[in-house]
Amino acid sequence: MKSVVLILILTIFIIPSVNAITTNELKVVLKEVLKLYFENPSNSRLSVPELRDLLISFFETPTGQEVNLNKVGKHSGKLMQEIYDKSKQSKETKIIKEWTLMVFMNGDNDLESAAIGDVNEMEMIGSTDKVNVIVQLDRSPKFDKSNGDWSTTKRFYIEKDNDPNIIRSKELADIGEANMASSSTLYEFLKWAIEQYPSKKTVLILWNHGGGWQSMSNDDTDKPQGMSLPELESALQKFKQDKGMKLTVIAFDMCLMGQIELDVAIAEYASIRIGSQELEPNEGFDYIDMLQKLALKPEMEPEEFAVNVVEGYKSFYEKLRKTSGITLSAVRLDKISNVVDKFQDFSNKINNDMQSSWKAIAKGQGVVETYARDRSDFGAIDLADFADSFKSQSIVSTELNTAAERLIEAVKDSVIASTSGKAHPYSYGIAVYFPIDNQYFDAKYLTESKFSQKTNWGDTVSKFYKTKKSIISKDPEIKIQTQPTTVKSGNSLVIDYTVSGKNLFDVRYLTAWVTKDKIFVLEENFPRINTELGWAIPSLVDGQNNLSLEWKATAVSLTNEKKDVFATMRPYGRVLGFFTLYYTEGVYRSPSTGEQYDVTLVFDYSDSSMVYAWAYVDYGQGVITPVEITPKPDDIFIPYRTFINLLDGNIESFLSEEEAITFSDGLFVKEEPLFDGDFLVYIIAEDLTGKTAEDYVAVVVE
Repeated sequence: MKSVVLILILTIFIIPSVNAITTNELKVVLKEVLKLYFENPSNSRLSVPELRDLLISFFETPTGQEVNLNKVGKHSGKLMQEIYDKSKQSKETKIIKEWTLMVFMNGDNDLESAAIGDVNEMEMIGSTDKVNVIVQLDRSPKFDKSNGDWSTTKRFYIEKDNDPNIIRSKELADIGEANMASSSTLYEFLKWAIEQYPSKKTVLILWNHGGGWQSMSNDDTDKPQGMSLPELESALQKFKQDKGMKLTVIAFDMCLMGQIELDVAIAEYASIRIGSQELEPNEGFDYIDMLQKLALKPEMEPEEFAVNVVEGYKSFYEKLRKTSGITLSAVRLDKISNVVDKFQDFSNKINNDMQSSWKAIAKGQGVVETYARDRSDFGAIDLADFADSFKSQSIVSTELNTAAERLIEAVKDSVIASTSGKAHPYSYGIAVYFPIDNQYFDAKYLTESKFSQKTNWGDTVSKFYKTKKSIISKDPEIKIQTQPTTVKSGNSLVIDYTVSGKNLFDVRYLTAWVTKDKIFVLEENFPRINTELGWAIPSLVDGQNNLSLEWKATAVSLTNEKKDVFATMRPYGRVLGFFTLYYTEGVYRSPSTGEQYDVTLVFDYSDSSMVYAWAYVDYGQGVITPVEITPKPDDIFIPYRTFINLLDGNIESFLSEEEAITFSDGLFVKEEPLFDGDFLVYIIAEDLTGKTAEDYVAVVVE
């Protein structure tokens, strides 16, 4: 019997011309051979000496190397044929599971601790008899010392384990240091995982930093600049050619990957895309909820899986009280070609009449849902919301309006599920690249984006920049009627003003404190008017606009309940009726690690809490990657103080070390009456070409 069992197991690995297998393969064989040998040792076609030689060969051969099967004894041709036939039969009758989730987890960077945390999340549910969960995890030698502090790349079969801190899943292989920003590394992982763990439905989860179409999967050890979009496409293309199959789902557990540029690149290689248009919080996907629902209903269809991931994401961040800025969407990739066709028609109609349509573009660009709002590098806006902005403009032709409506419908038809927080009420699920100005436009877009090549969108954007720059018009004019005055601290003052000009777009105000040699900006904000739909920013028309600003003699400071500091606060967007999220910029510094990053802190004025701390890591070669940081109590925030230079009138910033504040048990904002002193209220008007005008009124607070 032991010989028969050995023959049966070896059939997995041996064909008639092969006389060697690796120790890893033989390890599986020996387990079953010895188990069944002791159950029925008399039924054997291997002698005891031959079994002895097999065991000796296994223990004497270094791990991973081949064992010479000639040492096992003389096998007849008939027996070898039997082995081959049984191997073929075994493959044909092999049980195929419902799902295989393949997680390409690049923790070789400052996300190492988050990677270990997410693997432990997966272990709370683990693989089942219907679901395989496979992880390839590359770690860093720098950021996390737990779990053996290894820094190579390992593959795991995720098994259920209730320990939230220690990875206890089965280690399948240590493949050494792997470049997780390499297309060949991704391809090899996919090929291996599918061959070893076939299933009816497949999910590839790409886990790491994301920067939209520009960069993803930054590997500090091997390629800090990350993987490009063409490199991602190359890996998927090679996999499809090799295996003749599409993936069921590609999910990006990364920032800013819910873009049409990504969707077009991967549409041939998967059926569904899951990703966030906005920056993604450090906790990423809710793997417990994702795997638990799969375990309970493994027969679910792919679209149900996608809906579950999106809804679970929303619920997850509701529990963490971090829903304000989130987005996540799932898209049918077989519908993307229709979105591209409708967008091409929309773009062509804009391009063919740019002299007339540039105003509509500029207005739309100014009010559209924008992601990573505090950084212009990424240039991601909501595609459908941008198209929707054309529908309300009288300057838009009927043909362009119709093209915009058709584009919106195509987007809605492609989106399976979408969720967004209150900072993004007009997110439809697909973003597109459109930087606010030419200086932020990345020329690689023209060559690396298939979407741009299919629709000529890059050319349309470039033409818009040139047209806007060529417009000759007078600067807008602004005049404050209210005279210099005195106001009691905490009280309000109504400031009347007029804005005049052509192609007017926007108005905002600054509260500034006057000192001996500088004018410090305490706050930048939009004036508000009350409408039927709620508070809104005034809409300017050509000619003269008579307006009023209700200015309040208060200021917002940051506090850790031990120290208060002033930092320039700005609204996080300009959405109708939404004015509770504000941000300030500075530097995050960790005394324990020496790390220092530019950082944006986002606060929710409705409950005074800090909801996000976004750091921006410069990887060189123009690659800047956002990451949410989780400050420790001793970590420090140093605000940038904004001031108006009295010599030239320019607005400048400097790092205010004396205003440094520790995060302690949390930073909060609080509104308090202005201190006594001299202040200026600046009102600034801007037109669609970017020209500005300003006026101010002096206010003494006492």
